[in-house]
Amino acid sequence: MRIGLTDIVATSTVPSHTPTRGVPSLVVLSSGGLVETYFRPADVDRALRIMQCESGGDPNIMHDFSNPASASGLMQHLGKYWATRSAAAGYGGVSIFDPTANVAVAAWLRDHSGGWGHWVCR
Repeated sequence: MRIGLTDIVATSTVPSHTPTRGVPSLVVLSSGGLVETYFRPADVDRALRIMQCESGGDPNIMHDFSNPASASGLMQHLGKYWATRSAAAGYGGVSIFDPTANVAVAAWLRDHSGGWGHWVCR
């Protein structure tokens, strides 16, 4: 069963379980519209789990601030590959921190270049 943001917000009681790693946070679920737009339906839940693990839903996160080529954005793309991959996906010149571009390029990578192998979190 998929749980959406509206399901969680509409609940007036606290869930009886504690969320664990791999369970998307509210921040990640709020980005779910982007994920649903760019990923195939069968891949949405996995993409949300990866986003949760990689960035916690923070589109401005950078893995290593001292290294501009490090992983950045919602889906933690490597900066050294961003220009080439974003251009191939139709987002050339768009910032790695742009949530739409970051998710769209992730979906493109998933479908055209190595599946889920680009992410440590799977």
